[in-house]
Amino acid sequence: MINSKLYTIGYGNKTSSEIFSVLWKYRIDKLIDVRSVPYSKFRPMFNKNSLMLQAKSEGLEYIFKGYELGAKFNGIYPDYEILRERAEYMEGLKFLINMLDAGYDIAIMCCELDYLKCHRYSLIGEDMFQLGYEIVHIGKRGELIPHEGLIL
Repeated sequence: MINSKLYTIGYGNKTSSEIFSVLWKYRIDKLIDVRSVPYSKFRPMFNKNSLMLQAKSEGLEYIFKGYELGAKFNGIYPDYEILRERAEYMEGLKFLINMLDAGYDIAIMCCELDYLKCHRYSLIGEDMFQLGYEIVHIGKRGELIPHEGLIL
């Protein structure tokens, strides 16, 4: 393991400038979008194409992995155990592992501001935690909160 720390962030009611400021603070170089649907009617600055352009202008790489790591499948929220059985989900986890092992500082991003209510905590974060990676959630005020793990 070259880099064992995976950050998670949710944008909620934040501006894209606020999010990128926090990402820079923690020296993130790759932003991995784990939303199943990378669009927001209410927050268009977080639409896939807008994010990709802003990330590039901020010196970060934006990568969409919502198909592999999103919480919705066929438009519904399935049981996490069903998601964990999908080959695409396992490929998504392997992608994160390869990015970390290559030494990149990465953050996975979803729309939910409260990490405790998001699949980046109870699905992706927990699975990566169980694989031995350090998961750090970026809180509502930009503070770092260590993942403590779930009792499965």
